[in-house]
Amino acid sequence: MRSSASSLSEEKDLVQKYIKETAHVVKPVLLQSTKIADSRIQQTIDYSLEYLQYFERSLLMRLSCESVGGQPHRVTDCAVSVELLHLSSLVIDDILDDAPSRSGKKSLYRKHGIGQAIITAEILTSFSLASFGRALERVDLRTIEPTRAYAMWRSA
Repeated sequence: MRSSASSLSEEKDLVQKYIKETAHVVKPVLLQSTKIADSRIQQTIDYSLEYLQYFERSLLMRLSCESVGGQPHRVTDCAVSVELLHLSSLVIDDILDDAPSRSGKKSLYRKHGIGQAIITAEILTSFSLASFGRALERVDLRTIEPTRAYAMWRSA
């Protein structure tokens, strides 16, 4: 019989593996989705992307997809959308809270000014919606069985 400490260690290792795998899949798509011609705004976008470290929302989305029999790679654009929307909210939250830092770095608005931070947050929101739109383009809504996931949840 395994000790609870070794079992806990194995579970922690598995979670770390999933986090790394999720970042490996989602981050390149996220970076590609946030390119813009204006170099000044690109600089603030790149700075804000450094706030994302663990991709928890993406991980939960991929695991949820897998738990109902889906293929996690198929929710990548949705995961990117959620991460970008979350990031946009963090930029605005720092302004509202007058936060000096985020994730050990100077807040975006403290480094680049409130105006530039608000513009960046709006652009991140737009990128989020565009990513979600790309995901919807690949879904045939006529084939979705809304009761399937609910039935699986009820039987668990």
